[in-house]
Amino acid sequence: MSNLKSEKSISNEYSFSDYMKFIIPSVIALIIFLGPVTYKGHITTVLSYFIDSVRGLISKDNRVILTLFVVNIAAVLTILANYTNTKSKFLEKYMKTSHFWMFARILGAIIITMICFKIGPEMIWHKNTGRTMGSMSASIIVTFIIGGSILPFITNFGALEFVGTLLKKVMLKLFRIPGMAAIDCVVSWIGSSGLAMYYTSQLHKDGIYTDREAAVIATTFSLVSLPYLYTMVEMVNLGNRTYEFIFAAYSICFVLAVIMPRIWPLNRYPDTNIRNERIDRTEELNGSTSLFSDAVTAAVRKAQKGSVKEAAINGIQGGLGLCLSVVPTVLAFGTIALIVYEYTSILQAISLPFYWICNIVGIPEAQGAASAITIGYVDQTLAAVVGSAFVTDAAKFFSIIVATSGVLYIAQPVPIILGSSIPLGIRDITIIYIIRVVITIFLVLPFLKWFF
Repeated sequence: MSNLKSEKSISNEYSFSDYMKFIIPSVIALIIFLGPVTYKGHITTVLSYFIDSVRGLISKDNRVILTLFVVNIAAVLTILANYTNTKSKFLEKYMKTSHFWMFARILGAIIITMICFKIGPEMIWHKNTGRTMGSMSASIIVTFIIGGSILPFITNFGALEFVGTLLKKVMLKLFRIPGMAAIDCVVSWIGSSGLAMYYTSQLHKDGIYTDREAAVIATTFSLVSLPYLYTMVEMVNLGNRTYEFIFAAYSICFVLAVIMPRIWPLNRYPDTNIRNERIDRTEELNGSTSLFSDAVTAAVRKAQKGSVKEAAINGIQGGLGLCLSVVPTVLAFGTIALIVYEYTSILQAISLPFYWICNIVGIPEAQGAASAITIGYVDQTLAAVVGSAFVTDAAKFFSIIVATSGVLYIAQPVPIILGSSIPLGIRDITIIYIIRVVITIFLVLPFLKWFF
């Protein structure tokens, strides 16, 4: 009886307009992020459709010019933020950085200039290296600006609190992370892993996620998007195996999401946020049994403080800030990685341990499968490129499963993580990738036997 009275008294604190302030912006934003539409024969989201439509308006040559424009502006603003007494909050928040990342952004500006005007060694501006990264970076720019502009309408009006409260017990027990992380997973699954990374980094920067939670979510829940899965299936000519692939890929990622937070190195990160405040979520497992009522109350309380104007301004600034701070490093590191792959045998040598494991457990075309694992750390698409040359369908299937279950790759997510406040270094990121793919090798075996 006391619980019912408490819930009734809480609900009476809010007016109809308070509830509408939560419902209307949140529903509109969620429809944009998650609403299904049919596009090019596949089901995708309103946001993905809009992003793809905008991308389609930009020719391949103009994509490189767009990247040139953004990356060079980023380099100039970074220098201004670090060497002048700027009073700009935008420059302080997004452009001011360490000497290493300032160098990385300047290097990105130099590389994109060489790519655009074909200056210097061909290996830098070749279509398989720098030109590819220049075009890919433009796609990232479009995604972050559009997606980032809408994101505050989810975070500022209660949707985050609603989902987080509703799923808190399931997420904490299974994955040791707060319920609101479910949004990260859905955003990446339906939208893009890069956007999910941005979403995670913003919540960590705001002190909502702890260091451990942000590290787990970024490396475990930023899954490959569903449209991207379709793309890779088509790249290896396994369109007739699409449903088997989706089932296997997400089943393996689910098992990895249960395992990875409980083992090293992710389990050694502290449960303190960016302000060094300890957050203990175990108390969330107790409390009211009416999760829905609690979820609505938490959401409306958050929505009361929200401002549409402020959300719009923060969204535009956040999207632009992400582009200017991350795209230069994505371009620089991605181009270097592709050069190493195209012009050296370093990656082939690195793949030897994976070859031994694949050969022992009986993965078809083990040597090629090992190459797919290694190059998948550079870029997921490259794993599918390697896999398309395989003879057996089982080996092709394996190559794209590894590409999706690895989650981390240098061409996009890794620089985003390294450039964010999330305390993951390149060593731990690489170790996590290796652990994920080694476990995947064993998890994929039943599916290979079942399907092939």
